[in-house]
Amino acid sequence: MKGWILQLKIRLKLLLAFGSILLMSLVLIIVVIRSTRSIQEYNTLNEQVDQLTIMDLRMNNEVKDFYSEGYKQDVFQQTGKSAIIDAFTNLNLKYDSLLTLIAEHQIFDEQDYASGLNLLHADHEQMNNGFRLLINLFKKRGFKDYGLEGDLRSSIHGVENSTYPYNPAEMLMLRRHEKDFFLRKDLKYLDRFNKDITVFKTSILEADSSDNSFSNTILQKTNSYRDQFNAIVTLEKKIGLNRNSGAIGQIHTHYKAIGQRMANLTQLIKKEKENYTRSSFIFVFSLLGLQLVLGLFLVVVYSNILTKAIKEIKSAIVALSNGTFPKSLNMRTADEIAETKRALNQLVARIREAVNFARDLGEGKLHIKYNEQFTDDVLAMSIITMQDKLVEINEKQKITNWTNEGLAKFSEILKDDFKDLESLSNSILSQLVNYINVNQGVLYHVNSEDKKLHRIATYAYGKRKFVDEVLSVGQGLAGQCVLEADTIYLSQLPNDYVKITSGLGEATPRNLLIVPLKSKDIVIGVLELASFQVLKPHEIKLVERVSENISNIILTRRSSDRTKKLLKESQLHADSLLLKEEKLRQNAEELQATQEQMQRNEAGAKKKIKDLEKNIRHKNQELALLRKQLVSTARSTFKTTLDF
Repeated sequence: MKGWILQLKIRLKLLLAFGSILLMSLVLIIVVIRSTRSIQEYNTLNEQVDQLTIMDLRMNNEVKDFYSEGYKQDVFQQTGKSAIIDAFTNLNLKYDSLLTLIAEHQIFDEQDYASGLNLLHADHEQMNNGFRLLINLFKKRGFKDYGLEGDLRSSIHGVENSTYPYNPAEMLMLRRHEKDFFLRKDLKYLDRFNKDITVFKTSILEADSSDNSFSNTILQKTNSYRDQFNAIVTLEKKIGLNRNSGAIGQIHTHYKAIGQRMANLTQLIKKEKENYTRSSFIFVFSLLGLQLVLGLFLVVVYSNILTKAIKEIKSAIVALSNGTFPKSLNMRTADEIAETKRALNQLVARIREAVNFARDLGEGKLHIKYNEQFTDDVLAMSIITMQDKLVEINEKQKITNWTNEGLAKFSEILKDDFKDLESLSNSILSQLVNYINVNQGVLYHVNSEDKKLHRIATYAYGKRKFVDEVLSVGQGLAGQCVLEADTIYLSQLPNDYVKITSGLGEATPRNLLIVPLKSKDIVIGVLELASFQVLKPHEIKLVERVSENISNIILTRRSSDRTKKLLKESQLHADSLLLKEEKLRQNAEELQATQEQMQRNEAGAKKKIKDLEKNIRHKNQELALLRKQLVSTARSTFKTTLDF
């Protein structure tokens, strides 16, 4: 028996081991599903009964809303319809539909349960009929300007608005009894009303009136008012003066009966559900216990058969997961476990080959070949792809290093302080031709004065050349490059093409690169290189970046020269201004000295004037004194003469 089991495939072993368990599980699942479905049906039934209860409560609330406020709406008084009535009708339809659905449950196949449901339906119909009666009564009763109450208001307003001299206090008391009854629904206000209206009529009859027809009209309206009020009271009695009388009382009685039947129905469903759940629980757990016993027996039997082989595979996998290669596994059977061992041995061999290959890659052996035996698996293809990526990255890194080294080299050259632009251009051109390994090179500079291309550096075949050449913008490839302000690269040139269209003399290279020297979209020169070999994209990129650096240096030199020139002119202008300032200062000093001398002369003149004025005043005083003396002398003489 054991040997026969060992020769079986694992699939058959597992099917045999778990088939019986699955069969019992299937039976168990079917039982559980049926039990669950039945319990769910009970839950659904219970929920439906709860919905009936809620609907019944909502319908009762609609009834309350109607007889408290709903009948007062104008739309009801005019058309006999309202939102409350529509809501009640919709709830009633849903109630009937749900009640019919509940009646289809198997629990109501029994006569006792079905009779209880029929009584519930009958009570609901009575409640519905009571509400319809209530609607008709309220429509007949009316409110404010509608129905009997409208007629009542019309009659009493005819009395109130008349010119007849009735007693206002008696009229006010009648209206008060009317309002009190409508508000409190107490019949004592009816008695008071009838008593007071008799008094009111008596006062009209006893009053003296010249117009008997007018008093008769008032009495007729008063009688009409009394009759209409009593008719309304009669309708109110039919409607119900409180919750326990009239149509309202009948509705309330049926509502309480429905509530009690709902409670009984809920309790019945709950009891049936508990009984069914208990019996299903016992059956399911009995079946589950049998399944567990059988499953435990089968697990013990088959685990002893499979464990030994699985442990060998486990040990190998654990060793492999710990980073060591396990020994090759022996295959004693022909089942899936033997195939697994064979596959594991092959996996270890593939991983060992991958590890060795990765180790060689890590040592820098990027061009080694992978074992062709394993090149078709995913790991091998991934490692080979990684090898290709490493080779590609290595080439890109070489290009990057070559580019960075070249840029650094030319940056050092550009940092040197050359005396003139020609020396700088020759140094850069010679280094660039040798670094890129081209044959010839020419550097043109756009002269800022005549706006033409002047050859300022030439280098060919390892030597500097001294060639003077001037090109107009647009002339030849170099001039065309200035116009386009973009790189021109030509390959497979004719033997005489360079001689005709470029500035490289009679050499005959097959590849020509012309790069504009531009900075901020301003072209200030052209760099022209010729080579027998095809220039690679990264070499062209390096030339473009170097050209950009050259253009920046040239612009910087131009700016520096322009700054020096401006500084020199500014210095000369400053010296001229200083000389003029010195002359102006001397002139100012002379003017100041002259002014001071004039001020001194003016002060002397003023002093002389003061002295003259003083002398004049003194002379005037002397003249006045002399005049007095002369007058005195003349008088004396005249007197003396008169005396003679």
